[in-house]
Amino acid sequence: MLDFGELDAHPSDNGFDLLPGESRRITVTAKADGSALAKALVVRTLAGGA
Repeated sequence: MLDFGELDAHPSDNGFDLLPGESRRITVTAKADGSALAKALVVRTLAGGA
């Protein structure tokens, strides 16, 4: 899950699975600039450790 805290940001997909070595491109629609989004971004996982 992608979490942007209090920022009004909407990812194109916010519930997906990735296997090791896989990647996924997500588009985020927001009024905030990229720097603010990057600073607020928290990636949450159900799997625990990385």
